[in-house]
Amino acid sequence: MSKLIIKYSAFALIAIFGNIIVQFMVFNNYTGPYQLLVAMACGTVASLFIKYFLDKKFIFYFNNKRNNIYNFALYSFNGVFTTLIFWGIETAFYIFLPFGAAKYIGAFIGLCICYVIKYHLDKRFVFVEFPYDKLPAFEDIGDILDMTVILDIDGTIVADNCDEIAAETMVAVETLKKHNTVYLCTNSFNRIRNAKVEKLLGLKIADMKHKKPSKKILETMFVENPSRLVVIGDKFLTDGLFAKRIGAQFLMVKRKLSFNEPLLVKVINFIDGMAYHFAYLSKK
Repeated sequence: MSKLIIKYSAFALIAIFGNIIVQFMVFNNYTGPYQLLVAMACGTVASLFIKYFLDKKFIFYFNNKRNNIYNFALYSFNGVFTTLIFWGIETAFYIFLPFGAAKYIGAFIGLCICYVIKYHLDKRFVFVEFPYDKLPAFEDIGDILDMTVILDIDGTIVADNCDEIAAETMVAVETLKKHNTVYLCTNSFNRIRNAKVEKLLGLKIADMKHKKPSKKILETMFVENPSRLVVIGDKFLTDGLFAKRIGAQFLMVKRKLSFNEPLLVKVINFIDGMAYHFAYLSKK
């Protein structure tokens, strides 16, 4: 424990001095409006990247690359609250103490307080493993017997808006069809692509008019036993919420990506991932 405290303190000092050095450079090269605010913002961004790298690699030993963007976003989000404390203390020193170095003393004290708080926030909310990485791909989902299955297309069967279905995916769908009633479901408006997927899989899309998470999709399906209903998909905010609204079991699978997704799709996937992470943390 003492080794951890020494190491974390050393890294905090590196980030603190990095912050103050950047502020000093800004103060000496920028004389425009809101000089203090600009200096604090630049210093904060610099220390954020320094501290994230050091904490991830040498404090929490966190090597999960898949969730790196989410983790950095959560790390930054936690930093918003601690930054307000730091900025408040530095501003108070700048206003009420009549000497030039006061703002730097305030910055040092504020950052020391913030990093103690931030350690506990990061340990609890940022550098933790999420079950998202442990869920299987659709092809490895295992046996499901005598269920009414609502099967998502984009991200589950194929990458977003793609129409080429892998051979192992076709086999998995055929296995699913042998023991279950299976419906396709999608929020895509690409009718040509959707029709092609229907033909390839020998399945019908449950409802083209309504989109997940609308409960009205269920009205177009024949569900003999509502307690034996399962939604398989890759998105928490559409597939997962849809499952919850209709009282179905939700199986979230690892998302298929082409890595050529439009920016809007990447943003949607990012928001969905963040929502899933926060929902998981709230239950922990």
